[in-house]
Amino acid sequence: MSSLDSNAFTNISAQISGAKKIEKVSFDQEINELINNFLQSLKTNSQPTSRSSYTISLETLNVLKKFIGFMKFSTTEEFMNNLKKLDLLMEGNIKPKGIIGSAVLKKEFCCGNMVRRVIFMLREEINNHHISLHKQEGSEDSSSNKVGSMFDLLARLPKEQQQVSSNNKSKKFDIRATAINIIRELTDEVKNIDEQIFQIGIDLIHDNEILLIPTPDSKTILNFLINVKKDKNWKKRNFTCIITESYPNNLQKAQRFALKLSDLGIDTIIIPDSMVFAVMNKIGKVIIGCKQIFSNGSAIVSSTGVQTVVQCAKEFRVPIIVIAGLYKLSSLSPFDIKENYLEVGGSKLTGNLLPKQHSVTEDEGDYSRLVMVNNINDFIAAEFIDIIITNTGAYSPSFMYRVVADNYEYS
Repeated sequence: MSSLDSNAFTNISAQISGAKKIEKVSFDQEINELINNFLQSLKTNSQPTSRSSYTISLETLNVLKKFIGFMKFSTTEEFMNNLKKLDLLMEGNIKPKGIIGSAVLKKEFCCGNMVRRVIFMLREEINNHHISLHKQEGSEDSSSNKVGSMFDLLARLPKEQQQVSSNNKSKKFDIRATAINIIRELTDEVKNIDEQIFQIGIDLIHDNEILLIPTPDSKTILNFLINVKKDKNWKKRNFTCIITESYPNNLQKAQRFALKLSDLGIDTIIIPDSMVFAVMNKIGKVIIGCKQIFSNGSAIVSSTGVQTVVQCAKEFRVPIIVIAGLYKLSSLSPFDIKENYLEVGGSKLTGNLLPKQHSVTEDEGDYSRLVMVNNINDFIAAEFIDIIITNTGAYSPSFMYRVVADNYEYS
């Protein structure tokens, strides 16, 4: 066996032993019940029409706050290791003892995003605390080297000031309280994302422009358009929204989406998915709301047919804009897209599309040999996207790796 083969064998053995250690991960009974209840709620609401990244992100932060409250630890390192274990669990990579199947978490990207964001911000707070301690120690050392009049001046300090300085030395870094404050900040950020996105993306919509919306299930897009219309400076400007019906999963959502826009005085048109090519030459911009943005600028959307829309838009050179909150940005890379990220449902999800009785004989239909392929979400490659708007700014897809590095802890 060559040295190269022996090194590869050693690396594989280390990975196997590491996997065995991960399998032995376990939490306390209170934490197990907390996580199991969260996973059960995701499973019961696992229909494609009931998912919302916004609500799942807030629920994840709430679970994380309770997790930190229940956690027992003796050192800061142990605290961070427990958070890393929770991060692996939220990604669906491990299944600790006493936890029900966590496969559903592989499709809910916001769960892992929130945990990694908290870990990143907490690590920054710990580093800042260490830096402040080193600066304080350095200032004390420099002051102790001074003699003469300066020494006499310090010796004459009042006793109250000496007690305050000694108390500052004895202060310890409360990592539990710091983590809870970070979670509160993230909760406020998620709740205020719509207003921040509106302030950044308002200049992208022009007067008498026609917008194509292929994701009518996106609350971010809906709130953005509503805020644009309600803005005082936009009362004299009009724009038209063309909405694809996203048949069959989001048909009702497309109708409600169009109704809300028309109630505000926005000209709205619903078209079949097959009609996109016919109207693309009149479109000014394609605005897309997504479920996940990867580090290379590609995205996952929870509406089918978006891939066809972006390819048609590129053919007609129509700008494609993706709008999403920062909590949908992940440090993951899109490898094995069909296996890991795209979901396909069968006839059970669209059973109402099949006739229950034959139109002539009135007999119940036999669908035992009928298979319906129903795509639940779709993938958009980075080369189809022109700009990505988040609550922190507008970025090119090629720059998203830097945004990830500035806001997230890599797994």
